[in-house]
Amino acid sequence: MLNIKRMDQIPNETIYKITSTTPLITRVRAHQLKLLGHILCLKDDEPAKEYALYILSHGNRKPGRPRMLYLQCIQHYTSKEILKGLLQPNKIAMLVQDRGNWRKLVATCSA
Repeated sequence: MLNIKRMDQIPNETIYKITSTTPLITRVRAHQLKLLGHILCLKDDEPAKEYALYILSHGNRKPGRPRMLYLQCIQHYTSKEILKGLLQPNKIAMLVQDRGNWRKLVATCSA
């Protein structure tokens, strides 16, 4: 479509500007944070809300690099650009209660 070949060695950022699109990972990240916001606004007795920010406190892990848990991914997304530190689960739940600030956080974390 753009008549760009692999041998041209054009960076992805340039192609994103030409096509006026964003990388897929930023859209996925924004959708994950929006979904978390919806889940944390549910009633307290909902299973999805109970396990959205669940911290595993038992069990053994296999040798090798530890897997990144869902909570760790969310902490990584939210701490990267704004807060310069990992958010605790209760702090994330408090941020979700203020819709305006949560939307700003989602927009800046996925930008």
